[in-house]
Amino acid sequence: MRIRHDPATAAAILLVGVAALHGLLGSRLGPAPAAVAPAARQALPAAGTQARTALEWCRENVAIIHDVHWASACSAAAAAGEAEDSTECTLPDERARPLNVARASAEQQCLDDALAGTGAAPAR
Repeated sequence: MRIRHDPATAAAILLVGVAALHGLLGSRLGPAPAAVAPAARQALPAAGTQARTALEWCRENVAIIHDVHWASACSAAAAAGEAEDSTECTLPDERARPLNVARASAEQQCLDDALAGTGAAPAR
């Protein structure tokens, strides 16, 4: 009697074996995931204070600047044929990451300035 060696059958048997092994051993197969430390949250200035007003004003400006830079990057990506030129533009990670890092850094600077009392919002 001759046994046929079909690659699809071998793959199916291997897949069933891996699934059974995972079901039996669960997460004990690999190393334990590293514990992620929660981000330290800084206290915001009290509502209604000049520091809080300065923080909100600064964050609004950071958001506007970020939106302008994002739109510019979307236009450049669309011109290069990498993305669509629309209001719902999704940039590739390599283009979005520097913009998001810059925004996070600017927002942190806003918070640091507000907590230090050096941020000043214009009178409204």
